[in-house]
Order: sequence, then structure tokens, then C-alpha cells
Amino acid sequence: MKEPGIVRFLSKGALVPVLLFLLAVPLFAQEEQIEGGFIFSRTDRNRYRSNLPSPPTPRTVDGYPNFGRTESGRGNWVPRQIPSYERVLSDGQDGIPYQPWARALRNYREHVTLQADDPEGFCLPPGGPRLMTTFFSMEMIQLPDRFIFIFEGGSHVWRIIYMDGRPHPPAEELAQFPTWLGHSIGRWEGDTLVVDTVGFNEGTWVDSLGDPHTSKMHLIEKFTRPSLLTLHYEATIDDPGAYTKPWTIDWDIPWVPDKQIKEYICQENNRWQENWMIANKMGGGTGNVGADMGQGHPAKGTWMGTWGRNNEVLMMLDWDGNMISGTINPGADEVVLRNGSLDPDKWTVHLEGTSSRGVPVVIDGKFENLGWGNRSLVGTWTQGTTRSNFRITRQR
Repeated sequence: MKEPGIVRFLSKGALVPVLLFLLAVPLFAQEEQIEGGFIFSRTDRNRYRSNLPSPPTPRTVDGYPNFGRTESGRGNWVPRQIPSYERVLSDGQDGIPYQPWARALRNYREHVTLQADDPEGFCLPPGGPRLMTTFFSMEMIQLPDRFIFIFEGGSHVWRIIYMDGRPHPPAEELAQFPTWLGHSIGRWEGDTLVVDTVGFNEGTWVDSLGDPHTSKMHLIEKFTRPSLLTLHYEATIDDPGAYTKPWTIDWDIPWVPDKQIKEYICQENNRWQENWMIANKMGGGTGNVGADMGQGHPAKGTWMGTWGRNNEVLMMLDWDGNMISGTINPGADEVVLRNGSLDPDKWTVHLEGTSSRGVPVVIDGKFENLGWGNRSLVGTWTQGTTRSNFRITRQR
């Protein structure tokens, strides 16, 4: 007997896609409303805005908005995952103002190494505004001299915003000891909490699709609580190392009265990380080789390898926002590099320098892999009249 058409269709491998489609239909329907009285529309540019009635803003005894619990027990903020910040650019902006290398690196991460190289996959803490888009509960503990933010996700991190009038540490100290979350000081502007943060390392992404930042990033955040159920968050990213001008994003975060922070330890039984390290023939650990240098400008860092057959090379590269500079084999026979450039369309690097004996050096290389775990630079090395191939791999 001939099978009905739908049976023949499903028997040819279409069963799984059909089931997934049927399961997805109610999910799309549910997207129109989420916790905390929020409307979530797939077609509305302001899809992360609250526009339903809510009780008024709670306040502390000194008259400031209360960003924490209004009574003992449960209740906390529940941020939403926002993959791309193009969706939440503040009014008047037509796009993220990338420098060419930053745009190219974002595209590379999004389309080539997104799953392999996202620092959060290695249980490293999100920094910058991405900390406010982890899909876990968060709480703001409000004290007279500081705010303490605690996050269930993002490797179970906490953050301090000092409100006692202290300045940031000196720039030299911040450069020597950069941190994942930076150094934050806050102040009140009316009912708005304004937080100023500097001193970031380069181990994080700005968002989950791989927008980069450098250690030059200066982050200004503004927190307001226009009603009981709504936290409005605004962040301005000012990073002259990666972007041509400051840019601002903003969205609403819901308060969910019956929520409470639970223990979530990302590092526990992280088989994804373990398998990734094995597949890439790397050692154990948390994969934090990109913390200091590896996530900012792609040419920055300390590199090791060989030139020719047996010539060992140690290369230390930096980037000041305009060009690449550095040193090869520091010491008596060092080569000082200057006038270095990057072509992000082809991911090629051109470096020029002079040895301690005055011999000119020219290096032309190409990145083999921009992923922070195995990034290599290969090409040709000319020193005086000698020319040979080289390969160096970023160490940190």
C-alpha cells in the first residue's frame, strides 16, 4: 500500500526539522511578554523597553532611588542576553563607529571563531557592558560608601563601585595592573547613578558577537530606576584604540520580585572547555592566555618562534592606536621595530626596523589564525641581504 504523502516526507529525514518548527511556534508567541511587565517584540527596535504600568520608584531614607530589594527576602534584576549591540544603540546613532581593524576582527569572531574563542566559554568573567547582558540574576547592594553588584552568572563575579569620592588610581598603576572589570567610581546626578570605569585588561569582548576593545577603554554607565519593576541601563564606550568616536547603548532590565540569586559555578565540570583544549593541543587550565594582550588589537602581545632554520625569535609587539611597534630579541642584538601596519582586509602585517648594528630589517607576515589560543604570524624576514621565512606564535 502506498504511504500517505506526509509519512513519506517525514521518513526522508524531515521529522526533526518539523518537530523543531512545531516546538518553536509557541516560543515565538511567548516572546511578546516576559517577566517584570516587559513587552518583547521581534519587530520593534525598542524591543528591550518596558512600557507596562509599574509601582513607583522605591527610595532609601536619604531620598535616592533604591536599586536593591524593597523588602527582605526575594527579588533581583534579570538581565537579557543581547547578542549584538547594534540592536540597542541609543537614538541618533546609525552604527558602531569601528576602526577598520576592529570591524574586521568583529566579523572574524562572529563568522569564524565565535564558539571556539568566546572568553565566557572558558568561564572568564565578562567585562564592560557585557556584564549587564548575562542571562542570570543580578543584585545591586546599596551602601553609603559603595555599591556592590553580585552576579549569579558570568563566573559568579562581584563588582564594587566606590561612592566615597576617591579618584581612580594613577594611569601608570592601571596600565601595570589591568583588571577584568576595571576600577569603578560612582556619583549621583539627581536620581541617576553615574559610574566611571577605567583600567580594563583586554581579555573580554564588548558583546557576545566579538566586538573588541583595548586597554584604552573608558566606560561611562548610567543607572536609573524609573519604576519599581524597571532598571534603565545606559553605557557609553569611549575607546580610541578600537573606535573612531564614543558610542552609546541603552535598554531596560526587569525586576522580578520572586527571584533570588542561586549558586552557579561555571568552572564546575566544564567539559566544553576541556574538549576544546584537547582538540587544539593546548595544555590544561582556564584558557586565560588572552587576558593581558590577546583580545585587543590582533598584533599585540609576546610572540615566539623561529627565523630560518635554527634562529630562535622573541618578538614583543604593541599598538598605539595608529601603528605597530616593538622589539625583537631584547638585549645586545635587539631589533627595534617601527612604522608597522596592519591590513585587516587581508590580515597582513608589514614591519620595518633596525638592528643594534644598524642593519635594516623588513618583515612581511600574515595571520594564520586570529583565535587567541593558536594565533600565529608567518611570512618572510629580510635582514640586510639575508632573506628567509619565519613563524611566530603568540604566547600571551
